[in-house]
Amino acid sequence: MAGMVRYHTELRVWHSSRFLARAIHGIARLLPKEECPELAHGMKRAAIAVPGNIAKACGSGTARELIRFLRVAAGSLAELHSHVMLACDLGYAKLALDHQIFADIADVTHMLEKLLMSVADGSAQITD
Repeated sequence: MAGMVRYHTELRVWHSSRFLARAIHGIARLLPKEECPELAHGMKRAAIAVPGNIAKACGSGTARELIRFLRVAAGSLAELHSHVMLACDLGYAKLALDHQIFADIADVTHMLEKLLMSVADGSAQITD
């Protein structure tokens, strides 16, 4: 990714993270409410945080803040992965596997890492 990006809506990683968040919300609705409401809430919260922090990064005023919010988004992806793994450990693996969530998380993680590297080395800039 070379050049300048003006809005978060121009980033493929933002669109992919929105798709992932929608898929996670669908999975969370299928988890038994009486058994794991905290897990469902944690999955949804972490999934929502990813596109939100990418957008916040793009609206930040400095390169330092941009990188910081992109790293927060990456942390939320790691948290989401952990929650989905726990759901699998609790016997709900079919939900995650049916939706190919692990592949989606890996794809978004890879795109976010590439964006972070591009911003860090100066080959990509995001401005208001």
